[in-house]
Amino acid sequence: MEILDNIHILTSELMKVDTKIASKFDPVRKERLLRNNNPNGKKEIYTSGVLIEKIRPENAVINYNSKGKPYFTDENGITCKPYFNITHSNDKVICIYSDCYILGVDYESSERVMKPETARRLCTPKEHKVFMSFEDRTMAGQWLLKLFTQKEAYSKLLGAGMSIEFTELETDELSQSMTTLETEDGFLSIAYKKA
Repeated sequence: MEILDNIHILTSELMKVDTKIASKFDPVRKERLLRNNNPNGKKEIYTSGVLIEKIRPENAVINYNSKGKPYFTDENGITCKPYFNITHSNDKVICIYSDCYILGVDYESSERVMKPETARRLCTPKEHKVFMSFEDRTMAGQWLLKLFTQKEAYSKLLGAGMSIEFTELETDELSQSMTTLETEDGFLSIAYKKA
């Protein structure tokens, strides 16, 4: 499914691990699958691998940057298309990909409760004022959850992992390279920049 011009999405519920299919995964994903003792964690890793395999070009290899962001390279070790990113929450895995944009994605279920103290670790001073202006704590929590997905997607776009200081990242400044979709069960934020 195409969600923005030239940005596509694959979604899947968590799948039961099939060792025959998993044997075709890249070495890093296979190792993560072996080391993970959490049944849902295994399913997330496996389902992510299945979605990545659906978009992997023939002869492309999956590599990872120093913070763990996956990307494809050709037989010469040169980064190749499509650019992609993965997220998971609850029982859902989402893969976005594009030939035109470098991507970051985050999805969070609206069932996730963001505690008010999270705002101190997430918001800039300007955003914290907006958060504090909500009289309805449920709405404030949902606003905070949306903000979290935006900042996480941007961090993943940069391939920075959790090394970005979210309290210094103003989401208003990201609006030209970010879209957030409110789904029936959560928030999906996609950060993108022209490749």
